[in-house]
Amino acid sequence: MDAFSLEDQSFIHDRTAELAAQHRKYLEQHPELTQLLHDFVTNCLVNKPDDCFQFCNEFFTGFLGGDGVGDFVDGWGYSPCRALLLVGPSGTAKRQAAQRLCRIHDDKFALVTAHTTREPRLGEKDGVDFVFTSNEALEIAISAGEVLGMSTVEGEGYAVTAARWTAVAEARRVGIIPCDLDGALAYKRALAGDFAPRVV
Repeated sequence: MDAFSLEDQSFIHDRTAELAAQHRKYLEQHPELTQLLHDFVTNCLVNKPDDCFQFCNEFFTGFLGGDGVGDFVDGWGYSPCRALLLVGPSGTAKRQAAQRLCRIHDDKFALVTAHTTREPRLGEKDGVDFVFTSNEALEIAISAGEVLGMSTVEGEGYAVTAARWTAVAEARRVGIIPCDLDGALAYKRALAGDFAPRVV
């Protein structure tokens, strides 16, 4: 800053501090902006689009519709019952984390019960922990367009049906779906628009 006088340098310093304070205050008043940018960056990292500008356009187009209720933000068009995708590989306790969150905040969250072709494990209840089904029945549901998304883990299918998701949304709960990356991409496509999911 040698090209500036001491007076100019002092002004620039003070103005920088003033703007920084204004920006901090604005972000404190509008926490939705931080969440919005976090959601966008997270979706970019999950989807890894080749064309980031096109992805940005598609992502923010999802804010245009809706009933004006918003997702903690009036008028942004998101439904308050957006899905929450807990994404990770098998064996990372996603389901246990989801169950704990639902126990602590049962008025806000509900686990979306997935269908699976694997055998029940000790203590698991059909229709509660999972809907245990056959490969044939799951294929029929997929062909009928009843499945929102599916992934395969160790040769067994895991899928969430539209009916299971709708039941949670109609109860005005945030539906939690533990899934792997393939499942997350499928659910993101299926629930685009007003129900565009958050990804963790």
